[in-house]
Amino acid sequence: MNPSQHPAVFVHDTKRIISANDAARALFGCELWEMVDRELLEFVPEDYRDLTKFNLYTTKQGKGTMIKVRRYDFVRCDGSVFAADVTSRPLDDGHIETTVTYRYEVR
Repeated sequence: MNPSQHPAVFVHDTKRIISANDAARALFGCELWEMVDRELLEFVPEDYRDLTKFNLYTTKQGKGTMIKVRRYDFVRCDGSVFAADVTSRPLDDGHIETTVTYRYEVR
């Protein structure tokens, strides 16, 4: 269950996480130091990594995912997995802001 009523939001450069809000840290079950500068793909199950790389590339190219929400599985710091809807948008500074909205536990 999502421990927060607020969406999880983090900023990244398509490779590493730069910042995360309190809701992101709660949802992923991580302390800030466990998220910042960590590879984004470490939070994605291996089966979804190629698709995630492609979607990150298209977002980086300025297309974003605000029009088509995507559903992904994510891995928490404790290894548990949850499904969430994801939207991403490029920021003016070249980074990407991703919003993760919890849906349900996977396993």
